[in-house]
Amino acid sequence: MSGPAPFGFREGDCLVPDPDEAPVRRQMFDLFLQHQRVKTVARLLNEDGHRTRRGAKFSDTTVLRLLKDASALDGIIPQETWNRCQALLENRSKK
Repeated sequence: MSGPAPFGFREGDCLVPDPDEAPVRRQMFDLFLQHQRVKTVARLLNEDGHRTRRGAKFSDTTVLRLLKDASALDGIIPQETWNRCQALLENRSKK
C-alpha cells in the first residue's frame, strides 16, 4: 500500500484500526444509516468535536468519500452495515 493509511487506520505493514479514528469512522456509518444524509452526518460529527486527521472539520464530500471507501471493511464495520450504506448511496445516485 502506498500513501497514508485511510482514515480510521494506523500506518504499518497491514491496515490496523486506529483506536482514536476507527470509532469515528464507525459512527459515520451508523449516523448515515440513521439519517441517510451525508451533510447531516458531517454536521453531527463536527458538532461532536470530531475532526479529520489534519484537524479540519468534516465536509459532506469527505464523509461521502469515506462511506464509499471499502477499507472500512477491514475491521471497522461489518459487511451488513457496508451493504446497507452502499444500497442507500446507490439509491441516492439514481435520483
